[in-house]
Order: sequence, then C-alpha cells, then structure tokens
Amino acid sequence: MRWKRTQAFKELQLPRELTAENLPDSGSDLVCLRRRGDRISVGEIVLLLTAGAAAAWAMGAIHLSLRVPGHAIFKPLLPMTLGLALVPRKASGSLMGLAAALMSGAMLVGGFGDLRASALTSLLLLGPALDVAARGTHAKRILLVRFAIAGLVANLIAVGVKLAATSMGLETGGGRGFFALWPVSLFSFIACGALAGLASAAICLAVSRRGERG
Repeated sequence: MRWKRTQAFKELQLPRELTAENLPDSGSDLVCLRRRGDRISVGEIVLLLTAGAAAAWAMGAIHLSLRVPGHAIFKPLLPMTLGLALVPRKASGSLMGLAAALMSGAMLVGGFGDLRASALTSLLLLGPALDVAARGTHAKRILLVRFAIAGLVANLIAVGVKLAATSMGLETGGGRGFFALWPVSLFSFIACGALAGLASAAICLAVSRRGERG
C-alpha cells in the first residue's frame, strides 16, 4: 500500500525545470524566445553584426524632427528587434550592442551623423536590455512587462547621461528645454522607453508565432 502511494506521488510530481516544452498543453500562453540546441552559426553572427551596425547608422543618420524627449530610442529599435527575433540566442542583443559600439566609433571618427551622449547611451544599452528581457520562459503578458521595463531602464539611464553631459557642456541640443520642463521631459523619456520595449516584444512574439506555424 505504501509503495503504491509513493509511486502515485512520483507520477504527480512536476518536472524540476518548467519550460514551454515540458508543460502540459492546458491553454497556457507561455513563450520562450530563446533558441536552444545548436551553436550559433557564422551566418547568424553576420546577421547580428549587420543589425547592430544598422542600428548605429539609424541612430546617427535618421532625423525624426520630433520635439519629444527620449524618442531617439525608436530609431535603432527595428534593426535591434529584428536581429533578436531572427537570431534568438543567449547574447544576441549584446553582440548587436558591440557591433553598434564599433559602428558608432567609426561614425564619430569620420564625423558622420549626429550621435549625442544620451542617444548613444540608449543605443548601447538597448541590446543587452533586450537580452535580459527575453531570458527564460514567461507568459506573454509578463514578457511584455519585462520588455517594457528593459526599454524604460535603458532610457532612464540615458536621462542621467543627458543631465551629466549637459551640465559639462558636452551636449547642448535641447538642454535648456529639458531643464525648464524636467518633470515632463523625464516622463517623456520613461514613456518612450516603455513603448519601445512593448513594440520590440510585439515584433518578437509575432516572428516567434510565425516561426512556430511555419
């Protein structure tokens, strides 16, 4: 009798690691954006490096002419997000961030584009922040929150860099307006970061869903 109870208890035990693969199909919306198994290929590395370089180019060359503090994070968002969605590896965002840093350095040396300290901060932090947000297996709503927080944090750090750069005279564009309306400007940075994160999550989920159907 005791043996039967022990055997029944073992059968009811859940697996130690709950992932999207070993959970029973009970209508859950758990999503894992990471690709497991094979090592990253040369083609995937090239794609990530290209996406990172494209993100840096977009940040420095595209001028949206929007009077919205913190909107710069949207310029590199599409290349970074597509890179993460098409190559969902463990450090995809960080590798794109490295490529963006190298491309930004080349642009600064060549005098091409407009890369201010705060915008550069958003650019370099966006990839690693998306890496952290995409880690693990989560419900879709939790994944959206994680991505929103990732974008928010990246832009919030950019605010601190902007304040420091402006006070030292390293960044002048929009400085007076930012200090004059600092509560509104701060909220704008936070809102833009969160919206950028949500947009990135939506794209990643759409690509992931399409890949599962294909």
